[in-house]
Amino acid sequence: MSQAFVRANWEAERRKKIRTLELDCEALSSERNDLVTQREIILAESNELDFQKNVLIAERDSIRDERDALLAAQEALLAERQILIAEREALFDQHNLESHANSQPTATSSWRWSAGELHVGDGERIGEKIALIGRSGLLSYGPYAELPPGFYLGCVSVSNIFGEGCLHVRITCAFGEKEVAHHEFKEVENGLIYFLFSLEDTETEEVEIVINSESYDVVMVDFVEIHRRSSDASLESDKFFEIQNTTPRKGWLKRFWK
Repeated sequence: MSQAFVRANWEAERRKKIRTLELDCEALSSERNDLVTQREIILAESNELDFQKNVLIAERDSIRDERDALLAAQEALLAERQILIAEREALFDQHNLESHANSQPTATSSWRWSAGELHVGDGERIGEKIALIGRSGLLSYGPYAELPPGFYLGCVSVSNIFGEGCLHVRITCAFGEKEVAHHEFKEVENGLIYFLFSLEDTETEEVEIVINSESYDVVMVDFVEIHRRSSDASLESDKFFEIQNTTPRKGWLKRFWK
C-alpha cells in the first residue's frame, strides 16, 4: 500500500473516534443536565418540606400557647370560685350574727354538713367529696337531721362538673317516706345551687337532702347547708339575698326555683 492510502485510512479512523468521543461527551453533558435538574427539584421539595415543617412547628407552638392560656384561665376561674365561696360563707356568717342578735340566744338558724357527714348513693368517696362518675344516679343523701318547723333556704356546693345534665334535689323526712320539696337544676353556676322549702310540725324528724345526678359525666358534692328564714317571702325580698346581690355574683336569682 502506498503511504498516502495508509495516511488517509488513519485519518478517517481518527475522525471516527473523535466523533464517537464527541457523541459520548454530549450524552454525558445531557445526563449531567438531567442530574442538575433533578437536584434542583429535590432541593425545591426539600425547601417546601422545611417550610411545611416550620408551619407545623408554628402551629404546634400556637396550640401550646392556647393550651397554656386555657389552663391559666381555668386556674383563674377556680381561684375566683374559691373567692366566691369564701364571700358567700362570710355573708352567711354575717347574716347569722344579725339573725342571732334578733333571736333567742340558744336558737340555731344555720346547719352545715360536709360530704363526709352525708351518705354515699351510687357513687364513691374521693377525699372529702362524694363523686358520681360516668353514670346517672343517686349522688348523696342524709343527714337525717331533726329541725324545727319553719321556712328554709338550702344550698348545695358541687364541683368538678363535666358534661351536660341536671341535678335533682329532694327534701324528705321520716327516712324518705315523705317528700317535702323537689327542685331540678339544669344550670349550675359557680358550683352553688340554692332552693327553698318549708317544714310543718309533722315534717321535722329525720330530714334529709337527697341529690340525684342525671347525665353528667362527673359531679362531686362538697357540702350541704341550710339556713332558717323568718318567713316564706320570695328570695328577692330576703335581706340575706339583698346582701348577696351586692357581690359580683349578680344574676344568681335567675337560677332559683320557686
